[in-house]
Amino acid sequence: MKKKRPVLRAHLIRNGMFLLFQLARVVPEKILYGFVRRMSRLLYRYGHRNRECALRNIALAMGPACAAEEVRAIYARSCRMMGEAVMDSLRYGVIPAEQVRRRIQMEGFEHIRQALAQGRGIVGVSAHLGSFPLLGCRLALEGIPVSFIARRLRERGLEDAGLDFAHRLKLKIIFSRPVITCLRWCMQALNRNELVILAVDQNFGSEGVPIYFFGKTAKVPAGPLTLALRTQAVVLPMFIVRNPDNTHRLIIEAPVALQTGEKKELDERANMQKIVAIIESYIRAHPGQWMSWIHKRWEIAEPPENYLCNY
Repeated sequence: MKKKRPVLRAHLIRNGMFLLFQLARVVPEKILYGFVRRMSRLLYRYGHRNRECALRNIALAMGPACAAEEVRAIYARSCRMMGEAVMDSLRYGVIPAEQVRRRIQMEGFEHIRQALAQGRGIVGVSAHLGSFPLLGCRLALEGIPVSFIARRLRERGLEDAGLDFAHRLKLKIIFSRPVITCLRWCMQALNRNELVILAVDQNFGSEGVPIYFFGKTAKVPAGPLTLALRTQAVVLPMFIVRNPDNTHRLIIEAPVALQTGEKKELDERANMQKIVAIIESYIRAHPGQWMSWIHKRWEIAEPPENYLCNY
């Protein structure tokens, strides 16, 4: 019986997500997003563990100048963003392409064109900010082959549903584990002059590169640098920001100039610091749209000795 429960749970989750997808096709947008906002209030009120972690992280990152009421407001907006991101993924898988183009305005697409002209692929670095999956959805409409690197989920049903939605949005998913397989598939995509997107805003534990994030030491994955240096791909920061009217802005920043030298470890940290500084600037500008406040982001007590942070 115990073996059957995970299978049954996965089946129920997948069918539940499929039902939501069907509702997203027929229910008016105003009603859908109104429902999401009401559900987000429940997440804020009853998700005690996530709320405590998020409020602590927001206060730590934003500093004493951020009043307690503002801290709570940022987390409440972040809860709403989580629901809106799911609903956006459902909606944008069924609405016409021209409507998607109209609702997601792009800035800096010339950086994509220039990078692809070099023929070595693009490593897109981003964060779980705004409706993150729509970033790839919009670029795919321009004929850009897009792959996301993602962690496997504990719930098989949610993972299957996520893969189904990714397919509807014309996105490919490359799982981060096993590492060798992930690296091989990413390099193959870059060698085909495609775009591989990585979110580097979560704690990567002992395997990560130590950098400063909101003035505190954190660890981030070195994957973007590994891929870029091995394939000579262009590193482009890219983000999607939600507007009050449920439309979006997709911003593609200029390429990150990577420094290389004899001191490989220090170069790696300096390069990742450049990338994370850009990510931090977007989170500071839109703190309520960052969905990773609920994660334990800062766990490293001290920065590495003789590490200079100049960015």
